[in-house]
Amino acid sequence: MEDSTENVYETISVASAIRYLSDLQEKLKKPMVVYLPLGTNFGGRDGITLLERYIDNLTQRRTFSIVTNTGNQGSGRTHASGLIRGTGGIEHIPIKVDSEQKSLIVSVYTRRPDIINIGITNPQGNSIKRIPKPTAKEKNKFLTLEENNISIEYLVGETSTGFNSVNMLIKNTTEGIWNVDLYGEGIASGLYDAWLPQSNLLKGDTRFLSPNPNTTLLTPCSAMNVISTSYYNQFTNEIVEDSGRGFPRNGKIEPVVTIGGVNLLTVGINNSLVLGTGEAMAGAILAGAIALIYEWGIVEGNLPHLYASRLKTILISSTIKDNKKIYPNEAWGFGKLDFKTLFEVLLRSSTKNKNCNCDCNDRDKALQCLYINIPKEIYKNIRKNDFK
Repeated sequence: MEDSTENVYETISVASAIRYLSDLQEKLKKPMVVYLPLGTNFGGRDGITLLERYIDNLTQRRTFSIVTNTGNQGSGRTHASGLIRGTGGIEHIPIKVDSEQKSLIVSVYTRRPDIINIGITNPQGNSIKRIPKPTAKEKNKFLTLEENNISIEYLVGETSTGFNSVNMLIKNTTEGIWNVDLYGEGIASGLYDAWLPQSNLLKGDTRFLSPNPNTTLLTPCSAMNVISTSYYNQFTNEIVEDSGRGFPRNGKIEPVVTIGGVNLLTVGINNSLVLGTGEAMAGAILAGAIALIYEWGIVEGNLPHLYASRLKTILISSTIKDNKKIYPNEAWGFGKLDFKTLFEVLLRSSTKNKNCNCDCNDRDKALQCLYINIPKEIYKNIRKNDFK
């Protein structure tokens, strides 16, 4: 990957940060929700990357969960998909490469037992057809097409998910239309997906020419225990075009919900009030919602066994749906998360809390059972500015 002015983090750094928080949570013996506002286009959205498996291992505890957002690649034109129509079929994935793009990574994922070969055609029309798979000793294939150095790595899935992948690194790329050619050598399914790095890591107008906006959610959204949200414009009631979409290729339903993420009032430097927009804002609200559920369920003793699956059930029950849409769907998940509905869902369950001293059938009194805290200096600032 070329040098970028964007903040880029290694997987090991992210995993180390999560491990630190996991250890801290065990030490404090308090429930913790970790918001991970980071993601990557690397990985086949099948839940088997090292980071995703590591997250699933740590979040088996009922008091530790990880929340993320689906990212902003919905309109980034960094995902393509298609169908190889039977053995002997050929599919072409056209990629526009900008003059500023000096190297490019392309990842192609298929499903076992499909067998494919890869070819590459440069803008001048010169090509390498049916590049043979590397031997066990080679691992990678290194080829030269004119002045372009090409490295190809074939990976065969080692788990029951049944996915194969081919990673292609092209160095010294030239401007123009490149084609990644897929040759069906033995096809049962024929489905394939391809990803480029995130659009903010690409140069100029580098992109797929036939993109697919679905399955543009970022890794680690496909981890089994991660809970994610997309974001929509709460003023127009429309999904934001950039919002990453599902579904992952492993059959998981993500995003779980969608949350408004346009012009949200939040706290800036020196406790100033600012407006923020984006997927990171929506993910932060989801993290706050789960923190409230933890407080109600574990701290207050209403529902001590809050594993990821139960958290998702509560969130899904707290959504508002449009009668004209079919749920779950790739953009909206199970619907728009609504905090009033969430509180009502919790309050209905709170009637089972023997330690509750209020009348939980009275909504206003029952709200006293929920702990909602705003720092005094922030609350005064909000009141002073009257949300202007």
